[in-house]
Amino acid sequence: MIPTAKSEIRKAALARRAALSSGARQAAADLVAAQGLALARRCSAASAALYLPMRGELDCLPLMRLLAEAGVTTGAPAMAAPGAPLLFRVWRPGDATAEGRHGVREPSPDAAPFFPALVFAPLAAFDRVGRRIGYGGGYYDRTLA
Repeated sequence: MIPTAKSEIRKAALARRAALSSGARQAAADLVAAQGLALARRCSAASAALYLPMRGELDCLPLMRLLAEAGVTTGAPAMAAPGAPLLFRVWRPGDATAEGRHGVREPSPDAAPFFPALVFAPLAAFDRVGRRIGYGGGYYDRTLA
């Protein structure tokens, strides 16, 4: 995909997401919570990283709560340095956050780092074979590679 097309797809996807009703957003968060917990159980995952939602992203905090209640170690990403892969730190709903690069909420720098068995990544769009389009910074691409 050429960069211009990718940028246009991202812009259109974010506009569609912004137009979703609060009811549609809640229904999606509930569905992802149920399916995400089922996935973690099928994989016997002891740990999972989820993002702290921003800019109208799917609210994955209900999933994080269910995972934590099920005994799964949960965490969220932190940007270690520009151009570097993400670092995951232990975090549960209610824990302190800090403002990271680009104004993104992150776990406190004092939170323990961990290597998650599952990663739930944010996205702007995806295609029929599961390739994702994020916000263009490449952080998750570098991390998942």
